[in-house]
Amino acid sequence: MFVSILVRYPEIARVTYHRETHCLKLAVLVKSHLDEEAVSRLRDLIAKSVKAYARLSGREVRVVDLSVTTREGVSVAEMWRDLDSLTQSELSMTLALLRESFGQELVVDQFPGMDGEDLSFQEELIEEMLEDLRGAKHQPNLIAFREEGRVLIFNR
Repeated sequence: MFVSILVRYPEIARVTYHRETHCLKLAVLVKSHLDEEAVSRLRDLIAKSVKAYARLSGREVRVVDLSVTTREGVSVAEMWRDLDSLTQSELSMTLALLRESFGQELVVDQFPGMDGEDLSFQEELIEEMLEDLRGAKHQPNLIAFREEGRVLIFNR
């Protein structure tokens, strides 16, 4: 699932699974400093959008949160989502919001050779794996990120 998420969504720089909370933490990079007002607006937009989307799909959101840290002019936005209610469609919607909010400032690391059919396959795979993980709360803590065109996954 981690590989599929990082391949399908080149905006995501890192995915972390936390067994204790049964949540994913998705990190994106922004090429500028985000002030507290911008972070607050973004946090509110994402929370309202996720909750509305979940309500429409008959799911109850347990965890949706966003934190931002800035180092050396680059902001790292980390979104927490519980695996019980997260869907691939919601993930796509959230990343569309981030692309719209940040535009060219959002760091995107493209994988070469991905076409529409490959992307659709990755989306199906992500949804299937999210379904499988909803009841599996005994997975190890994991972290995945891209480095030089490869996806690396580590047990934390």
